[in-house]
Amino acid sequence: LAALVLWSGLGVLRASTAILMEQAPSHLPADEIGPAIAAVSGVVSLHDLHVWTIGSGFDALSAHVLVGRGEDCHAVRRAVERMLHERFGIDHTTLQVDHAHETLLQIGRPA
Repeated sequence: LAALVLWSGLGVLRASTAILMEQAPSHLPADEIGPAIAAVSGVVSLHDLHVWTIGSGFDALSAHVLVGRGEDCHAVRRAVERMLHERFGIDHTTLQVDHAHETLLQIGRPA
């Protein structure tokens, strides 16, 4: 009986530690989330991406997303949120969406 209590207690301790340390959820492919957001139409750049578990089965994401000049930043935000829900099951998002600075938009363009 003591071994059973110890075994189940270790599982709870492991899950609690992961939540308190704000670790990326092990069931999400963290290396795919950034490129998936960057692939959404209108997204120019992405940084400060953070994915963590708030509680059991409750994942959260925050990121700073830059969109191109002339893009509807609210529509792009909704598209990113929809993609995160459909592809990764993430419903709790905090996205800071801004228009990219002109110098960022010129990077990679031929002179």
